[in-house]
Amino acid sequence: MSIRDEFIRHGVVVIPGAVPGDVVERCVAQLARDLEHPVVQPESGTPRGASLSDPSTWPSGTARRVIEVVAAEEGTHWRDVRESPKLREALDTILGEDAWTVEANVVDAERGICEPRHWYCPVTFPEGNEEAKAAALKAKAIVARAEQSEKRRKVSGASGLCTPAPAHWTECDSGNVRELRESGHDWEDIAKMISTSETIWTANDCKAHYEPAWAPEHDAQLMALVQAYGEKWQTIANAISSQRPGCTKAQIRGRAMMLLDERSPNMTDDAHNVSVAGPTNVLDPGTSWHPVNRRRMLNRGWHLDIGAGFDTDWMRTPEGHPFQGAIILLFLTDCAPGGGGTAFIKGSHRWVASYLRKKGGVSHQNVNAWAIDLVGELSSKGRLPLSYEMDKHEAENAMSRDDIDGVIEQVSGQAGTIVLLHPWLIHSGTSNLTADVRLLANGMARVKQESFDAHGISVLKEVQALEPKLKRETDFLPSTCPDDQVKRAPPDNRLPKVSVICPVHNAARWIDETLASVCMQTYTGPIEVSIFDDSSSDGSASIIRRWAKAFARIGIKCVANGSRWVESANFVKEDAPNQGIGFCRNRCIGQSTGEILVFLDSDDVMMPNRMELQVPLAVEHPTAIIGGGWERYPS
Repeated sequence: MSIRDEFIRHGVVVIPGAVPGDVVERCVAQLARDLEHPVVQPESGTPRGASLSDPSTWPSGTARRVIEVVAAEEGTHWRDVRESPKLREALDTILGEDAWTVEANVVDAERGICEPRHWYCPVTFPEGNEEAKAAALKAKAIVARAEQSEKRRKVSGASGLCTPAPAHWTECDSGNVRELRESGHDWEDIAKMISTSETIWTANDCKAHYEPAWAPEHDAQLMALVQAYGEKWQTIANAISSQRPGCTKAQIRGRAMMLLDERSPNMTDDAHNVSVAGPTNVLDPGTSWHPVNRRRMLNRGWHLDIGAGFDTDWMRTPEGHPFQGAIILLFLTDCAPGGGGTAFIKGSHRWVASYLRKKGGVSHQNVNAWAIDLVGELSSKGRLPLSYEMDKHEAENAMSRDDIDGVIEQVSGQAGTIVLLHPWLIHSGTSNLTADVRLLANGMARVKQESFDAHGISVLKEVQALEPKLKRETDFLPSTCPDDQVKRAPPDNRLPKVSVICPVHNAARWIDETLASVCMQTYTGPIEVSIFDDSSSDGSASIIRRWAKAFARIGIKCVANGSRWVESANFVKEDAPNQGIGFCRNRCIGQSTGEILVFLDSDDVMMPNRMELQVPLAVEHPTAIIGGGWERYPS
């Protein structure tokens, strides 16, 4: 695959040895001086007085670990970077010969400003010498990702800005659930008892968070298993299941991370005669890093680079902007895995292309808010694993099965390596869990105005021709959120009543899209949706209940029941087994009241005119079964 094809398809191109070692050394020498005595004043909240040669001056505790240095053009080293033959050849291939430019910083030393800032150098300091901080960071990541998975996102139709639901499960909630469950209450009662007027919890929410108290002997056994198996959490979960039946892998991992954070390295637990290895024997930077923003907030650093001179309120459009040709990252120090290298999602620029095409134009700050929410949602659903959680071959197979939407990777390499990123690629900073400071220079190649006016940016046009492999995007559905659905006109009762038969089993990944496609039907007669939940255990029930309320609000009748729904006439028991698609579909038919049945599986979506086309045929041929075509989406 050529460099250009790689840039268009994956959004990332790595160029080893692009800048000679002596040039890198001169860049680093200037950054060391500017770090101690900045020419351009750093933003507020940035730690001051750090020296690369004196670790005692490095940020610690709660201080942010990234200091941005804006270097003035001095000597010839920055010019040598811009004129690197390997960089120029790559940009010629990607953006076109004589179609681009890489500008130099112009610094006003007296005023301490640089406008616009064409290059800046983020210096990422280590989290700390003791790797227990790595364990703490990882524990926080697990908790954050688990919390995100509890609440689906709400998409605003006006701006496309995604914001998380306000409710968050707390330790207090966990304690209340444990106390109530051990007092003999059932899950539905517990859910009602801990819910408030502002926060409604379901029985499934309570079951998912329920965790019996950990006894000292359980902790000792867990630490012994961690020492033996490292981060093989499923193996550990299987081994401890006899002592703690029903305890999930996430709960076990979270408990282990908490214990590792509390204990000092190589501490011996005399009470149980178990030697407990500290985190240095379990965690290594390459399998412990997580995406963070500059203030070390987990999963909040995802963004698109803006380009010098582009305002955050300006619109990002499908046509792009001449200020945004290609992002340039230059390693000024060696960067090993876990050493603070940039995290990225290969192919995510295609998601942005689809989003911008659908919206027409979105402000830069709202695109970044959307990116943060999108990556958070997909991560919480397990559809964006970190690269060390899944080997390359396994990830490729999972992608081909549509089990995941991508992999969060981290760039690493030797000093002098240049990485080119597509201007729409979603990327983030990461935690630096090594003992070394990471130095990076970040710039943006611009497209010359005359080239932009004449030809646009071809690598943007060609990206838009590629279908994004992302299940969240369904172009003909304006929104897949129940609360965003629009009230329908009163039905024409002269037309037949149609019942949509929708059997459900563990369809939380798709059911929003499925039911949103019902709302988009152009058929003007009365519509009823008949849903039966056949013992789902993935939260489908709570999603269906939200949709039932939405259907009632917009004028579509909905009948929804389930074999594990305590309030349902079809309730069997809380752990009722799945009975299969035939049973489930027959339940849907039995509770429906329509003259015509339209079958819709819970992992399918209907085109908007399906009923409008098929119902007249069914009326004209009352003894016939009306079929139709289908296609995989995305293809």
